[in-house]
Amino acid sequence: MDKELKTKWNIKKKVIAILCGTSLATLGIFALITMNQVSEEILSINKNRLVSLREEKKLQIESYFKTIASQVKTYFSSYMLVDAMDKFTAAFSQVEQQIVGSEEANLTKNLDARYRYQQENTPGAPSNGVSKWKPKGKISQLLQGLYISENPHPIGEKQNLVNPGDRTMYSQIHEQYHSHIRQFLEEFGYYDIFLVDADTGFIVYSVFKEVDFATNL
Repeated sequence: MDKELKTKWNIKKKVIAILCGTSLATLGIFALITMNQVSEEILSINKNRLVSLREEKKLQIESYFKTIASQVKTYFSSYMLVDAMDKFTAAFSQVEQQIVGSEEANLTKNLDARYRYQQENTPGAPSNGVSKWKPKGKISQLLQGLYISENPHPIGEKQNLVNPGDRTMYSQIHEQYHSHIRQFLEEFGYYDIFLVDADTGFIVYSVFKEVDFATNL
């Protein structure tokens, strides 16, 4: 009798073990399927968020450039800027004839020091950065001397010079228009504003007077 009960008990344990194993396997499969579904759902949600974010940023960027284009078109279509462009271009070409002798030598002697600073503060700059970057044209060197190397304002504040005090027509025109253009830049937060001679490619004016000022594009 005891042996029969023992056999029945063993059978019950086996049945229970099988049922538990089956249940656990079922739960495991269900959990795995659920996890995969949840993972796919999360990926889908994140993908939709990224697509939505991309479209939102796209619209923001397009709106930003449309705003800039509208501002520039409105401002630079004014008679003042058209007049300034013509005068800067004409005066740019006359600089070399209006600065001669010792004044010319004084303007260009300290220009190398400004380019050495640029080389030292530019990561990965070539060893010949000064000779490579320094403009070769005399007009470019003279204007950079007037408005950069001989500018009493520190680097980053060169835009505060309105007239360097020389006798060139260029500086007279600069005094006439610079404050207005600088005000426009500050109002709308632009990095810089260039006036470029479309025929020659020369930057005949910039607000901040960095080393690209008076160079050729």
